[in-house]
Amino acid sequence: MREFYTYFLEKNILGGKFPIYYRLDENGGGPLFIEKLKNYNFPKVNSLMEMCSGPGFIGYWLKHKYKIPKLILVDKHEPLTDSIQKTNEVNEWNDVSFFISDAFEQYDGESVDMIVSNPPHLASDEQWEEYISKMPAGQNYRVLVDADLDFHKKFLGKLSTYLNPNGYLALWENDGYIDIQTLQDINPNLKLIEWFYTNEDVGLYFVLFQLLPNP
Repeated sequence: MREFYTYFLEKNILGGKFPIYYRLDENGGGPLFIEKLKNYNFPKVNSLMEMCSGPGFIGYWLKHKYKIPKLILVDKHEPLTDSIQKTNEVNEWNDVSFFISDAFEQYDGESVDMIVSNPPHLASDEQWEEYISKMPAGQNYRVLVDADLDFHKKFLGKLSTYLNPNGYLALWENDGYIDIQTLQDINPNLKLIEWFYTNEDVGLYFVLFQLLPNP
């Protein structure tokens, strides 16, 4: 059994409360997202999905911070089941569901009011080679590469089925590889609400869309 690490939603000198359990190769940057967005006011919603959830850092954080009644985690990486199950059991979060799915391809759950995601930021193997030549060791191909935007196309293409009308989509992307216009080209019903850089030096940005109903 591989070792679990712990991220606490409420930290204190003894460690903290509300632990999220994860293994090292499951951390795709959720804690950094939380640090960058901790002072941002997200829309008030009653149901939330984290797509490409990993162990659920962002979803659990938003659920805890805003007391969101329902959380759904979605990821295609089956080994995450152990981490998420442990987090739910220890915290007695019976209102959190986990679905193993590549975007929405295998998902058969409910629609939600908001979807948040830190998806793969790179659109090709060439971009991966360029990226790792600049970055420190320890980068994860599975987490970072969306070859030919396959995931984005499947995810954004079926968004209206699983995101409620006028619901919100919050993404963390890299404009050196996938910019806002590319996202709106894939789904023209995405209305830009706001965006800003979280790390301009490397092109990381946060963007909030509202999904308009189909004409």
